[in-house]
Amino acid sequence: MTSSTSPVGRGCVRVETWPPTQGAAVSVSLDYIDVVVEGAARKVTDPDTLERGANVYASLGWPARVSAGAITAEFSAPSAGRGPWDLYAVTPSAAVGVATREPFDATRWRFKRGG
Repeated sequence: MTSSTSPVGRGCVRVETWPPTQGAAVSVSLDYIDVVVEGAARKVTDPDTLERGANVYASLGWPARVSAGAITAEFSAPSAGRGPWDLYAVTPSAAVGVATREPFDATRWRFKRGG
């Protein structure tokens, strides 16, 4: 599993008080399973990685671009606040999956560092 990235607004309290070595959790609801991935988060500063992240968001309909080491856009969800938004990479250490359809099983995965 590789690191995933997500933008977070610089003006958000959760970022202003978030130590750079703090853990993070990312959740997603798929067709048949809800998944929560836990891991270490780090701020992305590499221009090429920022550009790839902005391009992914743009391909999904949000006109994101890179400016001054962060993600910017003409608009965002009201809950995201005003940009620019820092991009964070999460390196997973564990994940939990819960089936949303029968047989409603759940499982936990643990990932080794470095691979």
